[in-house]
Amino acid sequence: MFLLIGMSTPLNAGIYKWTDENGKTHYSDKKPQINRFEDIEERINRMANAYSDSVTRQQEKLLENYEESIELGTPNSTDLYFVSFAGDSKQRVFMREAIFTKNLFDQNYNTKDKSTALINNSRTTEDYLVASDENLEYVLKTMGDKMNDEDIIYLYLTSHGSKNHKLSVDFPPHTVKDFGGNEVRRMLDEAGIKWRIIVISACYSGGFIEHLKTDHTLIATASDAKNTSFGCSDEREFTYFGEAIYKRQMSQGVGINKSLQGADDIVSSMEKLHNYKSSNPQYWIGDKMQSKIGELEET
Repeated sequence: MFLLIGMSTPLNAGIYKWTDENGKTHYSDKKPQINRFEDIEERINRMANAYSDSVTRQQEKLLENYEESIELGTPNSTDLYFVSFAGDSKQRVFMREAIFTKNLFDQNYNTKDKSTALINNSRTTEDYLVASDENLEYVLKTMGDKMNDEDIIYLYLTSHGSKNHKLSVDFPPHTVKDFGGNEVRRMLDEAGIKWRIIVISACYSGGFIEHLKTDHTLIATASDAKNTSFGCSDEREFTYFGEAIYKRQMSQGVGINKSLQGADDIVSSMEKLHNYKSSNPQYWIGDKMQSKIGELEET
């Protein structure tokens, strides 16, 4: 099972979800010929940040000592900081990826006390920050204040994506809003974070790349700007892209850069097995990051 998520520019277009007579859920950018369906694009466009009182109290408690929980970078050394962001609460696969990747980096790259997972799921609001643009901006600003000039941040965004290159951020009955590559770029710039690894597992995520490019940045995306990616279902532990990078490579000892470079071949083999159209994962690296990335493999 996979989800086909996107937005079209025509005014009469949308992203539709419905269940057929056999109980199977479908997603399409074509309006179904049935009476009962959900227009996901319309719902996303209504979003604005707001939480229930109970979630607000839980989040305030988590934020109370957050700044003190993040360690300063080590002088004269390259430290790695890690942030995962699970944007859509309706599929638990994003939550699983956010938690798995945080634990993986804490164990293999010494990011404990330098890492954060932001998650949209009703089960996690007591333990993890809600995945909203406001919280992501706050987390990046806090880490930027603690990082040295030579430190690197690894930002992993996992969710649905749209044809107009927005990351779907959804947490009903609470409301949060989606955002794109230009907002992520602004957050990182304002946080003063120089060295960046940005990995995005979402449909059409290649459309983020142009907004995020700098000489000090590495960017990897689950698809190009015109294609969907696969694996976004509750039955899966990982999206296809997440599985290719973290389960099949990094958890087996493959380094950060090699895992990102090797994801395309693994994803392609998974797609061919099910006769899916290629998502065409993308990899881009800035000139100055070419030499910098090797420092991580030495830790």
